[in-house]
Amino acid sequence: MVSYFFPPTGGVGVQRTLKFVRNLRAEGWRSIVVTPADPAYPVRDLGLSAEIPDDTEVVRTTCPEPAGLAGSLAGSLAGSLVGSLAGLLGRRGATAGSARAEASADSAARGRRRAGPFRAALRTGGRWWTRLARVFLFPDDQVLWWPFAARAGRRAHARHAVDAIFSSSPPFTSHLIGRSLRRTTGRPWIADFRDPWIGNAFAPTLARPKRGLQAWLERRVVEEADRVVVASPSMEAAFRERYPQRAGQIECIPNGYDRSDLHGIVPVPRDAGVFTIVYAGSIYGDRELRLFLDGVERLLARRPELRARLRIEFVGRINVANQGIGAEYATPARLGKIVSFTGFLPRREAFARMRSADALLQLIADDPGKGAFVGTKTLESLAFDLPILAVVPPGDARALLEELDWGFIADPEPGSVADGIERLLSAPRPDRQADPERRYDRVTQARRLAGLLDKILAEACKC
Repeated sequence: MVSYFFPPTGGVGVQRTLKFVRNLRAEGWRSIVVTPADPAYPVRDLGLSAEIPDDTEVVRTTCPEPAGLAGSLAGSLAGSLVGSLAGLLGRRGATAGSARAEASADSAARGRRRAGPFRAALRTGGRWWTRLARVFLFPDDQVLWWPFAARAGRRAHARHAVDAIFSSSPPFTSHLIGRSLRRTTGRPWIADFRDPWIGNAFAPTLARPKRGLQAWLERRVVEEADRVVVASPSMEAAFRERYPQRAGQIECIPNGYDRSDLHGIVPVPRDAGVFTIVYAGSIYGDRELRLFLDGVERLLARRPELRARLRIEFVGRINVANQGIGAEYATPARLGKIVSFTGFLPRREAFARMRSADALLQLIADDPGKGAFVGTKTLESLAFDLPILAVVPPGDARALLEELDWGFIADPEPGSVADGIERLLSAPRPDRQADPERRYDRVTQARRLAGLLDKILAEACKC
C-alpha cells in the first residue's frame, strides 16, 4: 500500500488507508505500507499509531518536499544565527557564578531579538522558495518522493513477494509510484482516488500546459491500473464518462465510519439547557463559513432568545482566510458567545466533543464541482447516531443522507441555514441508528476492497 497519509500523520486523509489496513486482515490480506518518514504535512496525531496492527510492516522513506526543505533550511540558519549572537553577547557580558547565568540568559534573549528580522526574512524566502518549487514540481509537491518510495516498494516485494499493489491519492504522486511498481514487479495494481484529480473544486487552477499533462497522466494511470477505485458516485460517473473503455474496471468504494473508534470516548461536559452543534473537520473553501455564520445571525435576528441556548463549536484546521472570517463574527456584539473555534485536536479529543454534542454539522458551499464531495466527517458522523445538519448543495452528500433518511438538509445560503437550524432545534432526537444496515461501515468497505483484490489476483494468476 502506497500512501502519503499514514500515522503518526493526522487528519481525515489518514483514515481510509489506515482502516483498510486494519480491516483487510480479517479478509486474509496483510499490508506492507510505504509512506514518508517525515512528511511536511503539519498535522500529527500520535494516538493513531496505536491503531496500526502489530503485523503491519511500515516502510518509511525519504520524501523531499519544498515546504519541508524550506522549513528545515530556515530553522537551521536561524538557529545558527541565534546561537552565534547569543554566544558573542554572552562572552561580552559574562560574570562569575549566578550572575554569569543571568547574563548568559539575558544575552541569549537579546540574540533572539536581534535574530528576529533574520527569521522573518528566512520565512519570507521560504515562502518564495515553496512557490517557485511548485512551478516545476508536478503533479504535486511530493513528486520527489517517487524514486525513494518506488525503491522501497521493490525491496518489499523482494522480501515478501507481494500479491498486489494499492496506491491512494492525493497526493497523486502515489499513483506514479504504484504505476512504477506495477511495471517492475508485474503484480496487479489498484489505484484509489479519495478526491478527484481533474476537476477538483478545492484545488487551484492549473496553467494550460499542466492541465494537458495532468490529463495525460490520469489516462496512463486509469489505463494501466487493473482496477480504479473512487470514493464517491460522482467521481465514478466522471471517470466512466472520460474512460468508457475502462468503465468495467472503475468502482466506487465510499469512505465510512468505524464504531470501534468510539470505545472509551468520554463526552466533554456541556452546560445544561444549551443545544450544542459541533463541526469537526477542516474548512478550506472561501464561502462555506461566511454563509453559515450569516445564517446563524439571520436566525438570531428573528429568534433572539436562542442566544442563551445555542452554541456552535468548530473543531479542526481553518485556513487563514477563514480565520479572519471567524474573528470577524466572533465578537461580543455578534456571535462571540455562540460560536467558538477550537482548532485541530487529536482524533479522540475531537470525538469526545462530537459525542457530547446535540447535533453535528456538515458544510459545503454550492460552488461548481463541490456537489461531488462527500466529506469524510459526514460519513464518520454516522457512527454517533446524532442528528446531522447538512448545509450542502445537490450532490453526493445530500443523496447519501436522503438515502439513509437521516439528518436535516439545508441549501448553502443564509436563509436556508437559518431555517435548517430552527428545524433541528425543534425536532425530537432520533431513536434509531443512522445506518442500521451498516452500508457505510469501514468493515463493509474493506470487505469490498478485499473482493477486488481477490479478483485481480485471480485474473493475474490466469494470465
